Amino acid sequence: FVGPDYGCVVGSNVILRTTNGGDTWTPESPGSTGFLFRAVTGKSREGVWLAVGIGGVMARSLDGGIRWEVIRSGGPDLYDVQILPGSGYSYRDTHAIAVGAGGTILLKREGSDEWTSVGERVRWFRSSDLRAVHFVTRLRGYIVGSGGTILLTRDGGDRWDQLTIDGSPDFRDI
Repeated sequence: FVGPDYGCVVGSNVILRTTNGGDTWTPESPGSTGFLFRAVTGKSREGVWLAVGIGGVMARSLDGGIRWEVIRSGGPDLYDVQILPGSGYSYRDTHAIAVGAGGTILLKREGSDEWTSVGERVRWFRSSDLRAVHFVTRLRGYIVGSGGTILLTRDGGDRWDQLTIDGSPDFRDI
């Protein structure tokens, strides 16, 4: 949700949008069939929305979640996505991070339309499934995942440090 009334939910080949706080939901087509979406994030009622899911699928909406297009499929499953605080409202001005299976971290920087992998730069957690991402500021963010993985960035997602946790709990959300 991007306010008390406006939001989207995702699931098995479905994206639903509400404009009245969830009293009613309108199905919005992701443009293709057979996708299992796991997470959705939005910027505003009129701006960019992103959805990710199984099989590396990624979809975007440029009009507040009304019309969707699949922009990526294939690759490791993606479990979560976030548009970073302070990002612009257009897709090109959006700074976002998606995370997933096998240590996948995909970064979309402002001023670019491309998603680049930054996960291979930090090989020590490549066997971890990264389940959730959350940024508290434009530069400072966290990722959590399997095997007690907690990652911290202080530069908007280019470099990640691993935080040490006793034991090996599987973290699912942050």
